[in-house]
Amino acid sequence: MSGWMWLLMGLGQVAFWGALVAGVVLVYRSRGASAASSGQPLGGTPEQVLAGRFARGDIDESEYSHRLGVLHQHAGGPVSPDR
Repeated sequence: MSGWMWLLMGLGQVAFWGALVAGVVLVYRSRGASAASSGQPLGGTPEQVLAGRFARGDIDESEYSHRLGVLHQHAGGPVSPDR
């Protein structure tokens, strides 16, 4: 094989791996975009966000219970993050 054939094979491999990586990135981004546009909040459901704040220690047990009650009271309606 001549030098040109080695060069073409090397370029072909680079093009193949580049296309493969680009394809994986495109699939990953499209799946992420569809998950973000599915209507689910990025942090999960309001109950999950509240439970996460409680687990991190951002709010105490009485505040957690109060806000959880407010969420269940207004299920289906808009919920304000403040009291």
